[in-house]
Amino acid sequence: YCYTPLAAYITDTPEQSLLACTNPKSSPFTTVISKDFGNPFLHDPCTWSHTLAAICKALGKSSVQDYKAFLKVCKTLHLNGVIEPCWLDWPLSCPLQFLHVEPLHHFHHFSWDHDIKWCIEVITPPKIDFCFSLLQTMVGYHGFEDGILKLKQVTGCDHHAIQCYIIGIWGSSPSISHCSSCFGQLSLSHTGPCFH
Repeated sequence: YCYTPLAAYITDTPEQSLLACTNPKSSPFTTVISKDFGNPFLHDPCTWSHTLAAICKALGKSSVQDYKAFLKVCKTLHLNGVIEPCWLDWPLSCPLQFLHVEPLHHFHHFSWDHDIKWCIEVITPPKIDFCFSLLQTMVGYHGFEDGILKLKQVTGCDHHAIQCYIIGIWGSSPSISHCSSCFGQLSLSHTGPCFH
């Protein structure tokens, strides 16, 4: 037989869940669910055989014709309701092997969810908003006239701009200069812009 192998498929997390046929509140790579994220236990991998067995179990418990009941069964099995995955007839394909994280997307979100939140707590919310409102916007960078605390939809460009500015804002805060050695260990210490 001659076939094209599915070697890599780079997507963001919602699309990974869709392709792996998992519920958005569960991992597309392991059998862990959202309330167990971060626990120290090693969970089993979410292989194609595990996913197909869960789909067969859902089909055995409820008919697809009764869609609402079927979705309730899928939710208990941590499935998203897809019964025929696109990779089903593709030889040697397993979402665990061909799905890969989109590094840029995940690193920016990690920085926003952890590093920036930590800086907000240390510098204090009013002060960090004030500092961001004073920044002179460089060409190609986003301005934050109202600060960063009230941002509703934060895009990757916003994440990047905040990462570039946070180093200067951190350094301009004399009241927390004793904590700067801790900040050097953060993952965004190399993301500042380079102006020539």
